[in-house]
Amino acid sequence: MRYRLPPLATALMALTVAFAAAADGYDVVGKPNLGFTAVGPGGLKINGTAENLITIDQGGALVFKASLKDIKTGIGLRDNHTKRYLGVDQWPDASLTVDKSAIKVPEDGKKSSGSAPGKFRLHGVTHDVKVAYAAERHGSEYAVDGHFNVNIEDHKIEKPCYLGVCVDSNVKVDAKFKLHAK
Repeated sequence: MRYRLPPLATALMALTVAFAAAADGYDVVGKPNLGFTAVGPGGLKINGTAENLITIDQGGALVFKASLKDIKTGIGLRDNHTKRYLGVDQWPDASLTVDKSAIKVPEDGKKSSGSAPGKFRLHGVTHDVKVAYAAERHGSEYAVDGHFNVNIEDHKIEKPCYLGVCVDSNVKVDAKFKLHAK
């Protein structure tokens, strides 16, 4: 006599296998496009970039960790000031942690988008953020585009000023990168 699993049990087993496969994590492939935009009076707009991103799988959460050591704003002196305000010598990385259950992972050949709560760590301080994202999947590759806003004062960062001109405390963070499922 052969035993057949009920359809719900079969579906649950398939879902468990899919989540177990996803639990192995992701690698960043290619060069990520990480950036921030800070604004100030008189149309001041500072765009900064970074190029190093890794992912860390913590079981139920994904951690995206970016090095702040290579921040570039287009002006060497401003790069040094930015790194000093961020305390890069003491806190060389920023990280965003998002629960996997909050992310709509697209099916192969499809796109998904949404927003998810996350924990952003900067300058040694972790604060809640709301991350808007879009993802497109092709096989085991995912193209991801996300952004969120950060109030730097929430992270105990002094408002950056130079020659009496200060930027706003609210900074927009953007990221575009590709992931490969392990």
